[in-house]
Amino acid sequence: MSMDISPNFSPKAQQLIARSKVVAASLNHDSVDSAHMLLVILNSQNYLIEDFINSFGFQNQEVTSFVIAFCNLEKRPKHSNPVNFNENFNTLLDAAFVFSKELKDSYVDVEHLFFCLLNALNGVLFSFFKSHDLDPQMVVETFLILMKADFSLAKEEPPKLQSQKKQNLKPLANQPQKESSLESFGVNLNHLCKHKKIGEIIGKEQEIDRACEILCRKIKITLY
Repeated sequence: MSMDISPNFSPKAQQLIARSKVVAASLNHDSVDSAHMLLVILNSQNYLIEDFINSFGFQNQEVTSFVIAFCNLEKRPKHSNPVNFNENFNTLLDAAFVFSKELKDSYVDVEHLFFCLLNALNGVLFSFFKSHDLDPQMVVETFLILMKADFSLAKEEPPKLQSQKKQNLKPLANQPQKESSLESFGVNLNHLCKHKKIGEIIGKEQEIDRACEILCRKIKITLY
């Protein structure tokens, strides 16, 4: 079954969906399953998912190894059949889309897909956490809390930016004049000389005269 990636999916999610098909093809599998999607997500270096897994004392590699063994994602003999997305994969995308609507998000991101994989009863992640004597429901609720907190922070504007906007509403006449780049990054030698903060130059009269002569030229003279 072929599939058109919906524009409601974020660019990163679309990239991982396409990547899951590449992984399935590299393993010579007949179809792209939700397990391939999970494998790609775990290797996508998503900081929220990585922090979530680390919070339970696990590393991404541990979960990846479990997924490969649990779902039998070993490399198989080559075949000439086209690799298409199976029903489980399409069900995952549908569930992620519905879940994003429940959260009132305008698009489906990687975190939505991971949540649906995490929330699947008797799924691979369900089995992983249960094998370590962790309550899968508690694990799901923990990720949901982290996800909502992360998304809300992303939507909110930082307080500093808001205060800066209020300051920008003041009339320009009341605002202090900014220094020029030359004043900010340069050194005013004339000012230092007037205040006698530069030591005297001894025995360099000819060099000084020559430098003044060159700097005072109005036309550049090139000798061949």
